[in-house]
Amino acid sequence: MALGNQFKTDELGGSAFAATYTSEQYPLGTVAIQQADEVTAAAHTSTLSDTTNPKNLLGLKGDRTWVFVKAASTVTQYGCCIINAVGTSFEVKDVASDDDEVFDLVGVAQNGIATGEYGWIVKTGEVVVLATSVAAGAFLATDGSTGAEGSVDESTDANDIIGRALTATATLPSGSTLAGHAGAYVSFP
Repeated sequence: MALGNQFKTDELGGSAFAATYTSEQYPLGTVAIQQADEVTAAAHTSTLSDTTNPKNLLGLKGDRTWVFVKAASTVTQYGCCIINAVGTSFEVKDVASDDDEVFDLVGVAQNGIATGEYGWIVKTGEVVVLATSVAAGAFLATDGSTGAEGSVDESTDANDIIGRALTATATLPSGSTLAGHAGAYVSFP
């Protein structure tokens, strides 16, 4: 049974949420749900002990809500995204400051999106995210000024919290392509 905000990624070549587009394929702000069984079958979702594929080091679970956006400037894979300007709710860029206002934040990119192109970012659910230095269980806020653009760090300010770390930054093997990242549960308004 198909629902209005769901589609099987297999029907779209198995990479619907990883695809980027040069034109607006869906209206900006379109929301789609990726069901839990598809999340566990996607990249980045095996266990921490699976070192045979360094990109599959996080046991991500649960449904994810994705939103369709336009990149106002290059969006970094695993970067936290913020609105580009007032009045452009779904035109995004990497966060470049610390402790951004939650209502200006849109989601976390699981794939890079080139300037002027369109793609999907996660609004709610478990993700891989750029992380400065976080402990498992820590609450997270943006850290794009102190850390790399698009990154998050620990926070205790309830006004800035966007999620919670599922893994510590140091948990991932230093040789892995995910070093400097963490698994997190995020939720954006």
